[in-house]
Amino acid sequence: METKQVNLRIPQELLTYVKSQYESLNSDIVSAISRLKTIRQVSLGEIKGIFTKDEWMFFIDSMNGTMTDEIFCCNVGALIAHCEDSERFEGTATKYGVDLNSLAVKIKPLRGANIEAIYYRVSKFWDNTDKYKLEEYSEF
Repeated sequence: METKQVNLRIPQELLTYVKSQYESLNSDIVSAISRLKTIRQVSLGEIKGIFTKDEWMFFIDSMNGTMTDEIFCCNVGALIAHCEDSERFEGTATKYGVDLNSLAVKIKPLRGANIEAIYYRVSKFWDNTDKYKLEEYSEF
């Protein structure tokens, strides 16, 4: 694999963690990114086919402009609360004909990496709206 030298800015907290857990900063950051890539690929594969097209459109619409930090991005309860709030304040579930109780039943057995994959997939859509159409992207 071809490599390229880059300058990296990393928060002190993460740098301290990496230094305390690993021996080589460079190779371990590369390893961590590679593992994240694999975890996302596996997690996306695990959730593929679970949600309907309308449910994906609901997720995408309801998360438009939503910033999610590391505490919420893997939290099943937080995703369910987000969905409930989106309906309560914006009527987004009604807009897409999504039954929140049925959606919650699908979300509850998921694990943290699966929840992160949902947020990742949604953010990928919003970062590439020139490339994706909502209807097509929601077929997953």
